[in-house]
Amino acid sequence: MSDAAGCPRSAYTVDTTTLTRSLNRGGIRVLDLRPDADYAAGHVPGAAHLDPESLRAAFADVEGQVASAEQVSNALASAGVRDGDNIVLYDADNGAGPARVAWTLLYYGWPTNHVRVLDGGWAAWTAADGAVSDAVPTIPKRSITLVAPTNARRVDAGWVNNHLSDKSVVLLDARTAEEYAAGHIPGAIHLPWESTRSGTTFLDDAAMIALYGEALHAPTVVTYCDTGLRASVLWLTLKMLAHPNVRVYDGSWTEWSARDDLKKTVGATP
Repeated sequence: MSDAAGCPRSAYTVDTTTLTRSLNRGGIRVLDLRPDADYAAGHVPGAAHLDPESLRAAFADVEGQVASAEQVSNALASAGVRDGDNIVLYDADNGAGPARVAWTLLYYGWPTNHVRVLDGGWAAWTAADGAVSDAVPTIPKRSITLVAPTNARRVDAGWVNNHLSDKSVVLLDARTAEEYAAGHIPGAIHLPWESTRSGTTFLDDAAMIALYGEALHAPTVVTYCDTGLRASVLWLTLKMLAHPNVRVYDGSWTEWSARDDLKKTVGATP
């Protein structure tokens, strides 16, 4: 399923006011991605707990890869998700977890306008005096049907290697300046994932457009970090700006740096 061109950020995020109204109307599944103890101490009313790491797995000795459809569907079902649910994701402070889970859901064919990240996370919710509950909802486990994925949102090392000289592809490295300087994929532009936020909320559209600059106009953008987690934030924010073709290199630097057949650039200044 491809993303519709021109989708605004409201197709990918929700603010606290809108979420409050949605809770009153019902028909959504809110997933709290914080640690168990934080969830137990208080959460958005009706929210179920989901460990974002339950949607990741190791393949070919590379940690943190998107898990199999079976593993992902089992984890979602355990959190009470039903086919086609409108899902809202949040963690403590708008970190990388919600973006990664959103990417995973869309990778497996969840409808684009049925997955949103709470902008600002739990910090924004409590700052806005959002309702808090410590009640754990009763969750019947249901079967989930996921669609076989394509490379529309994910690329592998071979794809990246074959496109290193492709001027239509921009690589964005979401890691820290220190990580980037220690080694990165040749030609990659450094853009740390945290630069997409002001405090715990995302930059407004004008600031986000300025942040991405010319990369926003590249036909294809590929984001990476160490295991694809932080890279998902760049993916999400580019989709908020309606970029039509953004993909995550899931193996990221963990895979790239371990392979002797792949080129590295080391010691460059971000």
